[in-house]
Amino acid sequence: MEHGETRLARDTAASPPGKPMPDKEVVRCVVAGFSGLKFPVPEGGRVNVVYPIAFAPHE
Repeated sequence: MEHGETRLARDTAASPPGKPMPDKEVVRCVVAGFSGLKFPVPEGGRVNVVYPIAFAPHE
């Protein structure tokens, strides 16, 4: 099972910051999915959104 995270910057560019996942196609898919997320503008600065995602091989 793989665990990872992605970061969405002010310009809505998402990138995988931590330990790289071995499957680059999965990384591209996850980054593309997170790039489409929209959040309200926060009052007074930055907001961290934590959303757990676990990857496991299909059985």
